[in-house]
Amino acid sequence: MRPLTIQAPPLLAEAFTRWLAHLVLDIPTGPGVPGYNFDGGQAGGTVVAQRRPGVWTVSFRTSPGGDIGYYTDPHVVAQVIIAGEHDEAARIPRPANERGGEDVTAEVLAASHG
Repeated sequence: MRPLTIQAPPLLAEAFTRWLAHLVLDIPTGPGVPGYNFDGGQAGGTVVAQRRPGVWTVSFRTSPGGDIGYYTDPHVVAQVIIAGEHDEAARIPRPANERGGEDVTAEVLAASHG
């Protein structure tokens, strides 16, 4: 698949954020479902997944070990993707039934190519 780069001019930034939020809402749900990659691939970009309904993970794979944030608002997820940094005020604690927050990229890739 070919990566895309989208640059919205400032006058269209709000529209772009709303569009991206709709894309986030369309991410399939489940622990074995691969997420969407932004800014690169699984190993070096931003990966967004919806492991359970209404909870999205955003993982910045450019930092050592990946910096995973959990969010419940798709508009905030869109803003986090665009900003390239977590929104600490909107970030929720890791859900108790989630694994330890470790990087499960290899398992997700194995399940998706299974």
